[in-house]
Amino acid sequence: MRRALILASFCLFAPASLAQDAPPKPSGGGAIAPEPAPDPKASAALEKARKALKELTRLSFAARSSVEGKGSENAPIYTAEVQATRAEAGGWKVAATGNAGTAKDEKGGTGFKVGYDGATAWSIKDSDKVVLEKPVGDMERLSQFFKEQGAGHVVAWEMLADVPLMFEGWVATMGERREVEGTPCEVVILKRAANNPPAGDADTDTEIRLSLGTDDHLPRRIDRVRDVPTEKGAANRLTRSLVLRTLATEGKAAPGSYLSNAPDGYAIREIADRPVRRTTKLEQKPERNPPRAKGPLI
Repeated sequence: MRRALILASFCLFAPASLAQDAPPKPSGGGAIAPEPAPDPKASAALEKARKALKELTRLSFAARSSVEGKGSENAPIYTAEVQATRAEAGGWKVAATGNAGTAKDEKGGTGFKVGYDGATAWSIKDSDKVVLEKPVGDMERLSQFFKEQGAGHVVAWEMLADVPLMFEGWVATMGERREVEGTPCEVVILKRAANNPPAGDADTDTEIRLSLGTDDHLPRRIDRVRDVPTEKGAANRLTRSLVLRTLATEGKAAPGSYLSNAPDGYAIREIADRPVRRTTKLEQKPERNPPRAKGPLI
């Protein structure tokens, strides 16, 4: 149970092939390494990526999100087909169809169908013959809705932000080049600046790694590292990796269905919007029962 609760805290991040590349190993142990000096090459790489993302109007990819580290053996592996297109009023329309499987059967878990038409977020629950709908006014609330529907990890929200790939309070350096799904990538490593210390709980990233295509500068993989406290006090380092396979843009992007289009016989249930509430490090978080009978919630 303790391991499940540790991994449950890892699910609040704020998004490969079956033989996925092993995640890059961050330096050091559980403690935060000294702040590195800013690297002009890393800043330039991030700026090229932002420029490329700002010019996009459509994109699609096959997502695979997984966790590696001690105690993550039973963590769900999320896979999905994701599409996004610019919304007329700003932001993005998004759709994702996939499931939360396991290492033994990635396609055999709990499925989800979620989307956003630029004004209303929706989730189709086939087992209950219900479509949940919720008015959403910004991408932050949209990412929260996707998380609530079990689909938050398959979308690269950093790419869809008003200012994409903006990490204030982080210092960027260059890592070793690598290939992701056959695409040559340069790697930007982000670590916390001295004035941006971790909150001291399990909901805090300690390192972020972006693998950016060398030709188009678009992200192909995003790794987020967290040091999760354990009963014995030593931090357990976990890495969540989101891999964007078959990334396509503009006319080559797969078309998305951004309207809920409730099937015949399905009831529509509206959910009231409410502000996203952040828990401070001084608050005690209540325990939550995992919704699945097997494996921890991630």
